[in-house]
Amino acid sequence: MLNQLLDRFYPAKYRRRIGLSGLDYCGKTTLINKLKYGKVIETIPTIGLIFTTANVNVPTSEGILRCTVWETGAPGCSPQSYRNLIKSVLTPSAAIIWLVDGRDRDRLEESVEELESVMEPGGAHTLSVTAPILILATKQDLPNTVPLEDIRRKFNRAISGRKAVIFGISLVQEGSDGLLSAFDWLEAALKNAPSPEPSTVLSNSSNLASDPEGSFEKKLSSWISRAETDSSPEEFLSQFYAINLPSWDHYTHIRLAKKVKLDQAKHNPHSTARYEAILI
Repeated sequence: MLNQLLDRFYPAKYRRRIGLSGLDYCGKTTLINKLKYGKVIETIPTIGLIFTTANVNVPTSEGILRCTVWETGAPGCSPQSYRNLIKSVLTPSAAIIWLVDGRDRDRLEESVEELESVMEPGGAHTLSVTAPILILATKQDLPNTVPLEDIRRKFNRAISGRKAVIFGISLVQEGSDGLLSAFDWLEAALKNAPSPEPSTVLSNSSNLASDPEGSFEKKLSSWISRAETDSSPEEFLSQFYAINLPSWDHYTHIRLAKKVKLDQAKHNPHSTARYEAILI
């Protein structure tokens, strides 16, 4: 299992690599599911720090854009180590897709700051200046959305001098052409931008690539051992409700989310997305 997880960082067959991120509740997982399965799949909000990869064939007016999408959640108030990890995953990308909740005016500035953090030059992880930036303002099918001009003005300082564009889209409304137009732009932008060499993918990641036998593998090993000896799901949930868990760490956080999703799937087998994920 460890080898399978580590192999995910060194794909044998290189595809165009796209980084996808944004704040919570902006529709990242919904977009991944729509690209991968061709439909909207009901999910619960993502809990914890998650990295998801999906090989997708994105339809455009010119044909098919074949790519591997790396989804991460923007760290928000997470520790700086998480911020560095997210940046190390996104910066080797040929392009960045950044999602912003089109109805959440209060967090618009926060979204701009997180994108600036990802694109900040210097250090071991720097996004190529030629990488296109596609910003998708979601939930355009709902009332009280922030005008696109306001969103463009907010993001202008983050994308100034870069090949970038902002589209308003709906991920759930049938017949909406915003997403097609957005990926038409991305395909055209990528044709004129050099893509990173396969050998550079995550070559600068401090813990994930340069030290695959170090802390990353040790963490995975400890989680697997812990899962084999841990309490049953029923006992675990009882401990949670009684506020009597032996610890509250990221492993516990993820285990709780998994239990909730499995219980939900028993009542509605189509309610949870089935995609491969690496949890850090």
